Amino acid sequence: GERWHEAALEWRAALALAPGDREARLGLGWSLFRQRDYDAAMAELKAQGEAVYRIGKIRARSGDEAQTLVV
Repeated sequence: GERWHEAALEWRAALALAPGDREARLGLGWSLFRQRDYDAAMAELKAQGEAVYRIGKIRARSGDEAQTLVV
């Protein structure tokens, strides 16, 4: 929601001050992820030189299936 949007703005400001700071890059990626803006998070991290992989998806459970499903 809104607080993650604000967090992303703060992380972007931190990156402007220290563009090589890996923690700031990952913080920005995490805040974009929490906004559920996955494509923006991946693009931002890739632009900063991080290796990024889509390893799954988040969805509601169906019926009585397990909480975590590895396919």
